[in-house]
Amino acid sequence: MKVLVVDPDFAEQVSDYLRRDFPSLEVITACNSEEGRALVGDCNVVMALAMHASEALFLDTPNLEWVQAFSAGVDKFLAMPDLGKLPHLTSAKGVHGPQIAEITILFMISQMRDFPRLVRQQDQKKWYRRPGRKLQGRTVTIWGLGTIGTEIARLAKAFDMSVNAVTRTPRDLAFVDNYFHPDDLEQAVAGTDFLIAAAPAAGKNIGRLDASVFTRMRRDSYFINIGRGSLVVEPDLIAALQSGTIAGAALDVASCEPLPPESPLWSMPNVILTPHIAGMIEEYPDQIYPIIKTNMTHFLAGKTNRMINRIDPAKT
Repeated sequence: MKVLVVDPDFAEQVSDYLRRDFPSLEVITACNSEEGRALVGDCNVVMALAMHASEALFLDTPNLEWVQAFSAGVDKFLAMPDLGKLPHLTSAKGVHGPQIAEITILFMISQMRDFPRLVRQQDQKKWYRRPGRKLQGRTVTIWGLGTIGTEIARLAKAFDMSVNAVTRTPRDLAFVDNYFHPDDLEQAVAGTDFLIAAAPAAGKNIGRLDASVFTRMRRDSYFINIGRGSLVVEPDLIAALQSGTIAGAALDVASCEPLPPESPLWSMPNVILTPHIAGMIEEYPDQIYPIIKTNMTHFLAGKTNRMINRIDPAKT
């Protein structure tokens, strides 16, 4: 059994764990798809973060049986034609809540206290004071109440915020004040201070955040995307930011990654950009390895129906 682990940061650590726990495996590593392309031909398993795995990686993989994604979202894998008949695809769903919720709170505080301006002011050696705003008493609308959205809601309530959740599956959560159906997203954002996109990139969610949503938000409100760039009609977002329809945005994802140099988002003073690192922390291999170990145990035992975070393309 041959396993290829593809990742520029965590491949060696994950591979060391696999070799320790499954000594019968042949485990090889690659930093990216280009390196992996030369190694993947006779592999039975590929483990990778979607952003580091291109379609070219899977062009000639006759022995491939299972792809274990290092991410919660697998939309990029599902879009690859050569993976359409793959027997097994599993995700790392369920581990990203703490770190992504933390950076979301960081985004909200940074926007309310205008930290981008303060950093630029420090670079210019300028000492200029102006009042900021607090999170307490503000309203946040979270679109998507999975593991990540739920943890964002919990932390937001700890800051004494009012929490709206946009979801098809309302639950009895003490830290959510109001529930809205996704069809009522425009109503949900009408009085909000923050709109946070944490929904999966699938079905009707693709391109759901367009001008019809941004024009219903207040002019002093902010948009935060820690989900997927495909959730947003990016020209509509840019227009809303340029016109002052909304006050600003914090974007960890974009419709095209890396974000092209010509994108006006780079130079907007009311935009915070991070390079898809909301879930990326030093402890990440230790977070995802229990999923990998469980799935590898079942895979080797021929009990693939017991693998966790299985993805059924027909239900996505």
